[in-house]
Amino acid sequence: SYKEGWKTDRGMIFIVFGAPDEVMVTGQQEIWAYKNPRQEFAFTKAGSVYHPDHYVLIRDKQYTEDWYLTVDLWRKSQF
Repeated sequence: SYKEGWKTDRGMIFIVFGAPDEVMVTGQQEIWAYKNPRQEFAFTKAGSVYHPDHYVLIRDKQYTEDWYLTVDLWRKSQF
């Protein structure tokens, strides 16, 4: 990618939640599935001149609770 990995949406999710348990690629989307917490993150292809295979997170309010719970565990060193 034209960005460092940790600056991308997939990198951000990878750092906080770890490697996905399952990755599904369907056309212009990539879905990362996790078993604990039971969560799926959907990314859509948003290619650019610099990187045609660049993906961005499809923002959804359903991610909010698990995101804050997981970040809180990181802050408390309980992850």
